[in-house]
Amino acid sequence: MIAKLMNEIEEELNERIEERCRKVRWFDYTNHLIGASSEKSKEQLFLFMN
Repeated sequence: MIAKLMNEIEEELNERIEERCRKVRWFDYTNHLIGASSEKSKEQLFLFMN
């Protein structure tokens, strides 16, 4: 009984996480980093908006 309840909770949480991931918007700000004018820069900056 407890295992079944935990599986149901896990399924619901997974659904909520997937839904939130679909709504998130990612923005690549790599080119806006200070000193990012060099193409050899390996630094990346991503922001997400919900």
